[in-house]
Amino acid sequence: MTTEPEARAFLTDLTRLAQALDDAVLDSGLPAASGENAGIARSLPKSKSPCSDRPGDMRRDALAYVEQWAGNLRSDLTIWQSDTEKTGPTLTPWGRWLHRHRVDLIARPWWPDAEGELRDKVHRPLADQFTPPLTARENLPTGPLPSCLTEQEMCDAFHVRPATIRSWKNRNKIRDSGATKRVLVRGEAEHPRLFERCDGTPWPTA
Repeated sequence: MTTEPEARAFLTDLTRLAQALDDAVLDSGLPAASGENAGIARSLPKSKSPCSDRPGDMRRDALAYVEQWAGNLRSDLTIWQSDTEKTGPTLTPWGRWLHRHRVDLIARPWWPDAEGELRDKVHRPLADQFTPPLTARENLPTGPLPSCLTEQEMCDAFHVRPATIRSWKNRNKIRDSGATKRVLVRGEAEHPRLFERCDGTPWPTA
């Protein structure tokens, strides 16, 4: 069960990412400055815009999920004249509204489904886009690394993607240790495999 501090931390970060996305959408629609003609559209043949439409697409997709669950909460609490009706197409006010009503939100019987979808479909894509990558040293956990790591722990420690881990396996740089690690995910027990270096040497620490 999600506690109030956990919900506060999650929704605070979701709102931060929502603000970053709204800013990116705004920036993508502004004309580029060009000396004394700054802000004035140039009379040149049209070409493909250097600004990607992806921020707008990401916001549209994120709004679809956030508005659905916010609408469910608003309906349950019979909040019909809320400030959410004036948010428009921006995402940040929705994040703030959910944050403000987080105690009621996590008390809903459908909250586990909502949390899973908000984490997987909204928070994770935005975090991948707007959270700057850490340096190799910043990614390493404090203290020495265990002799065996799960795939996710390797991704976190060395800032690589799961595809890189699979490549290491295929190239015999790492191997299945034959051990498992119990990890609780939304109340369900999983047993990810643990991997070790094939040459028996410790994991790098720098």
